[in-house]
Amino acid sequence: MEESQRFSFVTKFWERLAGGKRITYDNTIFLSERNTADTNHALAYLMKSNNAFPKGADIKSVLEFYF
Repeated sequence: MEESQRFSFVTKFWERLAGGKRITYDNTIFLSERNTADTNHALAYLMKSNNAFPKGADIKSVLEFYF
């Protein structure tokens, strides 16, 4: 699934969980999280080494989507 499709899917899912309220995206927070994410990167690669992701998963793409 492309990033735009994943974003749309997750946004709609969270909107349903929020009782239909609109969910927004804050680019400032995204950039802040991405720029200070050393621990998240370390944890993601540790998880990858323990087979926590499907084979062939692109960790950078996973983290980018997470942020």
